[in-house]
Amino acid sequence: MASHDDEAVKLARERLSRLPPATLSSKLLELHDVIEQQIARGRRIQAVVDDLNAAGIAVSLAVFKSTLYRLRKKKQGKMTRTTARGGAALLRTPAPQAAVSTSTARPPRYQPPTEETFK
Repeated sequence: MASHDDEAVKLARERLSRLPPATLSSKLLELHDVIEQQIARGRRIQAVVDDLNAAGIAVSLAVFKSTLYRLRKKKQGKMTRTTARGGAALLRTPAPQAAVSTSTARPPRYQPPTEETFK
């Protein structure tokens, strides 16, 4: 019976692996490297969107830009975590904070220059 279960699991994995991506994000994730190469070569984003629409992936320019931004952030985050786990620790020192005055006294009032000022 175990072999029947193993075979059913194997069959299910094969079928699931052949399913096309269901969401726009997953479709663009699969194409992300190609899209980035096209943009790096100077291709306009609108042209990439036009090609996606012609290929049957319906997306507007605004949604494409938003999704591309999220995918870039996601990939950047993965790279940072991988680098940190790989041994090269990412050390960041906090930015120095400006001294904050706790005084409640008002600054001196502006006094226009007088003849005494220039002597």
